[in-house]
Amino acid sequence: NWYRWLKLLRGVESLKIPRWYSTKLGTESRSSTELHIFVDTGEDAYAAVAYLRISDTEGTECSLVGSKARVSPLRYLSNTRKELSAAVLRSRLMNNVKDRSLKIERKIILSDSTTVLTWLHSEHKRYLQFVAHRVGEILESTDLTEWRWVPTKLNVADEATKWGKTPTFDASSRWFIGPEFLKQPEAEWPLQKIIIPNG
Repeated sequence: NWYRWLKLLRGVESLKIPRWYSTKLGTESRSSTELHIFVDTGEDAYAAVAYLRISDTEGTECSLVGSKARVSPLRYLSNTRKELSAAVLRSRLMNNVKDRSLKIERKIILSDSTTVLTWLHSEHKRYLQFVAHRVGEILESTDLTEWRWVPTKLNVADEATKWGKTPTFDASSRWFIGPEFLKQPEAEWPLQKIIIPNG
């Protein structure tokens, strides 16, 4: 595995990523700038990746803003707890992005973990310390209306958490320009709000 990664790293030399997020940013026709952050976990790692979605009268462009990934702790953690740790990582990534001098009209956070989304919508003080503390940190920096469920196959952060996948250094891949559905009208997005019944 180690030699495989060393061989793959040679592809970094040919990778070119534009520093300018979009040609639409400075135009008067720009209608919106949104921040979309995907979170995911795998057996060995968890990650968050952020994209700007910039629209104007001519269409929509997406570009990578930043990402964070962490190796899972050596001590055992359930997948749902790792998903929660990924959500915390997302909060910290979003705070870094917010420090930039860029007006963002809307933020959307995407996860394929219904358990984490349920925790966020429930009374977190009733949970054990691990969950309660992390849910509390997440809720300090996000609004529940910003969270959406996304199908696993469309979760871009999945590419940073599954070691079995061969990374691509193609600047036109979805890791660098976001998933295709973000370029479509919002009515066509395969996302869902999580509604938790009272009681």
